[in-house]
Amino acid sequence: MYSTLTVNENVTLAPGVRVKGESSGATGYVNAVVSDTTSIVVTNVEGDYFKGERLIFNGVLDNARFITKDVNHKVSDIKSVFGIVGTANTFTGDTVQSLNRRFGSANVSAASGGESLISIPADPGWFLFCWYCIYW
Repeated sequence: MYSTLTVNENVTLAPGVRVKGESSGATGYVNAVVSDTTSIVVTNVEGDYFKGERLIFNGVLDNARFITKDVNHKVSDIKSVFGIVGTANTFTGDTVQSLNRRFGSANVSAASGGESLISIPADPGWFLFCWYCIYW
């Protein structure tokens, strides 16, 4: 899902910057402004960053900065969810995690009448899995 990288020297980065590990080839994208700090949160991570490796920002190798710590965050780390519309908390809930089936992708419909549909494509031999999310 996402990783928090700690580097040896402060860095300032804009959202959308591609962060690639020089040795591992792992890639991710800066999610929010990183301003003069050693902590970088990257999303859409593919691969695993290595401690001690230098980083490539938007294709440019940064010789001064290397990873001192990497914390990977996965879906299994999610313990609760909430939604905010305007200034009010309109939805909160605890997660109950269980492994029913692994799948590669899902489709989420736009909210209509307070509902969104999350579905996965049907596989031969499997049923179509749907989960309705209702917000109030």
